Amino acid sequence: KRALGFKVADFVETTEFLTDVWIDYVEGRCSIYKVIEEYQKHGFQANQDVPGNAYWEELFHASPNSKVIVTIRDSSKDWVRSVTNFQIQEARRMGNPGFWLFQRMRSSGWLSPRVSKVFDLIEVSLLKRIEFTVQI
Repeated sequence: KRALGFKVADFVETTEFLTDVWIDYVEGRCSIYKVIEEYQKHGFQANQDVPGNAYWEELFHASPNSKVIVTIRDSSKDWVRSVTNFQIQEARRMGNPGFWLFQRMRSSGWLSPRVSKVFDLIEVSLLKRIEFTVQI
């Protein structure tokens, strides 16, 4: 998306600018329109990564003239395998000792409240995706 000239809200941008509004949305305290308003407020034109990919239908229906790139797997089993492989890849990229240390710091409450909140949001979003996939 960046190659196409869009300002993208990825994991880092979501953590910094959008975590609170996404939590409010997931917990029913605001509408998807408030989430979109926050994207616009910060100049984002595209979303990539969680939680937006888990709520793509809500974003799509609330955004006239929007475009969505959907990756489809042959089965829910293939989708779960793909997500698992991606997570393993990301853990390796961080380095196993670094990933372990990060998770330990997170579980011990040593990270900033914002980083802890975004990881809770990611877990809720991934559970939504898995539940959706299994229901298909």
